[in-house]
Amino acid sequence: MQMKLAEYLDRFSWSQAELSRQANVSPQCVRRALAGEKIARRNAEKIVAALDRKFQTQGAKAHITMGSIKGLQIRDLRHKHYFVHTKNGMTPLWDLLRDSRLRIYNACGI
Repeated sequence: MQMKLAEYLDRFSWSQAELSRQANVSPQCVRRALAGEKIARRNAEKIVAALDRKFQTQGAKAHITMGSIKGLQIRDLRHKHYFVHTKNGMTPLWDLLRDSRLRIYNACGI
């Protein structure tokens, strides 16, 4: 059964602040999740785990999963881009690593 995050809060008689404490996430993260905005996967997992712990203490046989929370939005994973100072200015580290691998492969005849 899917329920909205706000419905879980009502069911457990939790405030936003209590969910924030139980899940060890910021109050702003809880507000964003309630508003249907995207949150980081690790924060969503913490929220789900806190809700599931509470659900289990009430004697539930089932578990709350990410799919159980209607409207929970997970932000896409973004990779950080690191830059290095070179004679040509700022260069993405990945480009330097890729170029050096190509030079090594070519030198080895691979």
